[in-house]
Amino acid sequence: MRPLRILTALALAVIAALPFTATPASAAPPPWSYIHNSYASEVGIGVVYETSDGGPVYDAILPVNRRTDRHLGWAQAEGYFIGEGYCANSYFQKDGVEHPYDLLATGRLYTPRNLTTTDTDGVARWLVHTFRCR
Repeated sequence: MRPLRILTALALAVIAALPFTATPASAAPPPWSYIHNSYASEVGIGVVYETSDGGPVYDAILPVNRRTDRHLGWAQAEGYFIGEGYCANSYFQKDGVEHPYDLLATGRLYTPRNLTTTDTDGVARWLVHTFRCR
């Protein structure tokens, strides 16, 4: 057997003997804040990544039963926009309990990340439930 073939055979034998394990994907860091458009919402909502950037009224549409961190990959969400003819109830979660925050009839609402609205792990979790204004 030639030396090159011997080395190749040895290399393949070593590789075959190695355990087959997938390298775990690194988990994304937790978001600072997110907005969840409730599964019971009637429509998607406009969501705002950063309110102080002077940009458009909203940055993206968040479909029903989606979260800004998972659906859009955002580390934060600072507000939402409700279109004409719809209203929304918003809630923040703290210590596993949902607390009512505001009822909005068409327009933009800031979802603050402060001591009141931030959970013990430092994440502000917002839930928005949209419905047709009556």
